[in-house]
Amino acid sequence: MMRNFTKILVTTALAVGVTITGLAPLTYAAPFTKQVEPEQDHRTTILQTEQLATQGKAINSEDFAIGTKGQDIQKQWGKPDPESSSEDAYTYSKRNIAFFLSNGLVTHIVSYDKRYEPITYKEVKKTLGEPSKETRGDDGVYTTYECGRKLLVISYYYDKTGKNPDTINQVVVMNQYKDMTTEEKQQYRLKWPSLFK
Repeated sequence: MMRNFTKILVTTALAVGVTITGLAPLTYAAPFTKQVEPEQDHRTTILQTEQLATQGKAINSEDFAIGTKGQDIQKQWGKPDPESSSEDAYTYSKRNIAFFLSNGLVTHIVSYDKRYEPITYKEVKKTLGEPSKETRGDDGVYTTYECGRKLLVISYYYDKTGKNPDTINQVVVMNQYKDMTTEEKQQYRLKWPSLFK
């Protein structure tokens, strides 16, 4: 009888203490977490992409930019993927990035980060505005934005109709055409003929 009375007394004291102090009773609910809207999250990624492009970098390129020595990349990251790399192209698939080189220096960077997969053509245009150039190729649509002395080229898959740009395929950061050597221009024409139409 005394034990039951003690339990009731302790429970009542806790309840009264909570009421007097105005503290909420303890619960085991998950803490409040702010939910980020997908569109806002996409906008952040797009703006980060633009900002990095002005520095000659891309998402996942870290400290490496256009003009970086290829040997410096290998020194820090190790050898690139053997099956998809060559003397002039270093692919690091685990990092979702590729570096293309000429004479041992990075000339352009290709990022295919997973954050790009759901971002649509409309979201990019809403965030960055009209591109300076837009071309259509057999494999997709390319939009080019000038970012200081660099170009940001965003390629999109076609939608199910095969007529309209849909979501991002990959992002390319490179020098302005006027700053490219003749050799670099030839490389680009071979890789992305749609950009030179």
